[in-house]
Amino acid sequence: MMQHTSEKLIPPTQVVAFGAMRSFLTRLSTTRLVALAALALLGAGALAFATDPHGLRQYDRLSDELSRLEDENAALKAQVELGRRRVRALHGDDAALERVAREMGYVRDGELLFELR
Repeated sequence: MMQHTSEKLIPPTQVVAFGAMRSFLTRLSTTRLVALAALALLGAGALAFATDPHGLRQYDRLSDELSRLEDENAALKAQVELGRRRVRALHGDDAALERVAREMGYVRDGELLFELR
């Protein structure tokens, strides 16, 4: 009497391929198997990063923006340093301090300012 199985039959070509892969995997040590899996994941991630429109292109765009902002930041730092030097130069020089204050529109108490247009 023949026993009935509910398993699907696999074509012989798939059995050979599966057997070869199984044989290959059983010969690998656990460390090498983990390294192989990590390498496969790394490759898949790199491929996804390179082909995703928000991956490599966005990285390039953000890299350019970072460079532009670093240049702008350096220019602003130079302006701040120049302002600090001007403030230090004004300490102790009352005439220069008054001149700068007047250039900024300040007047002494009791003075009248006439703006002519």
